[in-house]
Amino acid sequence: MSEDCYFFIDPSVPREQQTILCLCVHCRDKHYPDTGWFYRGSEEAYGPWDYKCHECGELIHKAENGETKTNN
Repeated sequence: MSEDCYFFIDPSVPREQQTILCLCVHCRDKHYPDTGWFYRGSEEAYGPWDYKCHECGELIHKAENGETKTNN
């Protein structure tokens, strides 16, 4: 299962602590309509990590082959 998402960097976090976060399409459209860049995860590869929405916690992508790294 892989869904589309948006990636973004939270500008309120000090620069040296910033990381790339992801949002599900629903939360991005509802809460942050001008934030992030679109990633067509339903058609592209994510990599060996679980991706969860930073806002609601919804699973966007489940890692394959038992990988358990998390990017949220």
